[in-house]
Amino acid sequence: MNKENVACYVRVSSSLQAGKDKYSIPEQKDSLKRICESRNLNPIFFEDIGVSGDTIRKRPQVKKMLKACSNGTFKEVHVTSQDRLTRNLGDLQYIKDIFIENNVKLVISGDIQDFSNEDDDF
Repeated sequence: MNKENVACYVRVSSSLQAGKDKYSIPEQKDSLKRICESRNLNPIFFEDIGVSGDTIRKRPQVKKMLKACSNGTFKEVHVTSQDRLTRNLGDLQYIKDIFIENNVKLVISGDIQDFSNEDDDF
């Protein structure tokens, strides 16, 4: 049986984070791989390296991932924490709108957020 592809988004904003701390790209990827393996999913990674979480406008990989979600390519997006996706409330609402419109679930460290359910929100 083929594994379902899911988007996994990882980001670091500085060279310090790109090293070996809890926010490093390898640490984020390892964590998301373990979660995907436990659910028999195939992770497809999108990486923005050295870019602030203040806005999604300057992050090409998050924009590429959101476009793929809008096209129906993914039904789940996995991140290790919400701040890896964005720290901007306007961007968060924009992302939520895309996810709601396309029935995409956000999975934060294995915890599924289904924005079509009004009780399942930030």
